[in-house]
Amino acid sequence: MRKRAYKHTSQSFNQVKGMLVRLQEGGSYKMDSNVLDRRTRELVGIGASIAGNCLPCLSYHFAEALKVGSTMEEIAEAIKLSKMVKESPMNEIYRLAEKLLRRSGKEQTNE
Repeated sequence: MRKRAYKHTSQSFNQVKGMLVRLQEGGSYKMDSNVLDRRTRELVGIGASIAGNCLPCLSYHFAEALKVGSTMEEIAEAIKLSKMVKESPMNEIYRLAEKLLRRSGKEQTNE
């Protein structure tokens, strides 16, 4: 089971990577494209829904992912990855805010 999931994940990664390269080169991505399989598109849709804070989108892509045969393990991984991506800038802004508070506090005590 793990080898099959890894193989699918590796293939999915390569498909997404190819799509991103085409976009960077000025190309476009059509939703009716056959580059990404349905399972991969729905897993990407889950991540994009979380990134975009779109509740109805997440419900839709979650249900579609199940319909096209995505496993709960694959869906959970897509959710975990999107959480990590989304939390990174949030954590960075909190670190900067706390750094600015500490810096301002030190400046006030030196006055």
